[in-house]
Amino acid sequence: MSANDPAREAPARSRVGVALNLAGFALGLALLWWCGARALAPENREQLDRLAAAPWWQAALLVALALASAAVNGLIFRAVLSPVRAIPASDAVAVNTVATLGNYMPFKLGLVFRVLTHNRRNGVPLLTIGAWLAAMGVLMLCVLGPLIVAGAWRGRVDALWWLTAAGGVVALCALAVFAARFFGAGAGWALVERVWAALPVPRRVREGPLLARAREGARMLASPRAVALAASLRLLDVAVQAARFAVAAWIVGQPLPWDQAVLAGGAYFVVGSLSPSGQLGVREGATAWLAAAVLPGIDFDRFAVVVLMVTAAEIGALLLGGAGALAFLARGRRPAP
Repeated sequence: MSANDPAREAPARSRVGVALNLAGFALGLALLWWCGARALAPENREQLDRLAAAPWWQAALLVALALASAAVNGLIFRAVLSPVRAIPASDAVAVNTVATLGNYMPFKLGLVFRVLTHNRRNGVPLLTIGAWLAAMGVLMLCVLGPLIVAGAWRGRVDALWWLTAAGGVVALCALAVFAARFFGAGAGWALVERVWAALPVPRRVREGPLLARAREGARMLASPRAVALAASLRLLDVAVQAARFAVAAWIVGQPLPWDQAVLAGGAYFVVGSLSPSGQLGVREGATAWLAAAVLPGIDFDRFAVVVLMVTAAEIGALLLGGAGALAFLARGRRPAP
């Protein structure tokens, strides 16, 4: 391989990445159009009439719940980072509100905004942000994993669901703290250092700050207080997500028991978080399909109305909240102490 080969391969990989992002975004728009067409089917006329006649305060309630979810998720980010660095709660909430709006677009615009803003405004190093995001992913798995597994097993929220979900969340969070404490210090950290030294990576990478920043991720997960706070806030967000679906279903007169609202809200959040090229359309289509496939008594066409209402309220909320958040963040950089 010649010296110029890597230089030629990088633009090629970049073009492939752009093409995949655009294709994923186009797929999302197609799925959104499909969900909209199904939601507007003649069989849903009664629901659509109820929606058209709904008082303003019902729509305002949906918008308020969407803003509450954005705020809670911002506080989760702050709680996870707290063992390493303190950032103002107002910054965390404002950044998350704008980043969540950016998640509707391709090219990870929400993630880019989050990384650049916390780096430049709060002085969080880029590698620390990488460890921060990894810790966030671990805790999201620890909390939402048991809820999803229990929901797929039971198909409803009953006593066994609560037992499985609550026990799973506590066990996984405790395991995360134990593993982080073991591998972040003493013999565990020495083992990590030996493995790192044996990896076939360039010397400048091996001797750089990457390993130290990874240790910061372990410090985040090693804090029982931070993990407990983040897990509690994540469970609060699950309740808020469920309330959004329950309210939307109530507005259009479609019965949606609380247990089904919890499972639908959890699926809505997880699909949106995992969507690689913009969540618009992919999240709505996947949530409606999963709800119709797993939950008893759920019809895809009728439930598509509910999902699209939740998304429409969220977009409206994020446009309003995002404008205020950007104005707040534009006041200037506030490095963390």
